[in-house]
Amino acid sequence: MAKEKQKTFTLTEPVDAHGKQITELTLRKPKAKQLKLLGEYANEVEAMYEMMAELADVPPSTIDELEVEDIEGMTAWLEGFFKRRRRTGKTS
Repeated sequence: MAKEKQKTFTLTEPVDAHGKQITELTLRKPKAKQLKLLGEYANEVEAMYEMMAELADVPPSTIDELEVEDIEGMTAWLEGFFKRRRRTGKTS
C-alpha cells in the first residue's frame, strides 16, 4: 500500500507565526535527508520537531507552539514511514 505523499493536519488551537494565524499544517512525505535529521539530535523528540518544521516549511518556533494533540497526530503519521522502513529495509 502506497503511503500518502503529504497530509494536512487541522490544528486543535491556531498558532501565530510571523503575524499570521496558522490553523493547519501540511507535512510532506520525508526523504532520506530528513531521516538523517534523526541522527543529528541527542533526543528523538527534538529530531522529530525539526523534521516536522522542515516538512511543513515552517520555522521550528511554530512547531514549539502546537498543542500536544497535534504533535501526537503528526508523529503517528511520520512514524508510519519509519516502521515500514525498519520492517522491510526499504525506504519506498
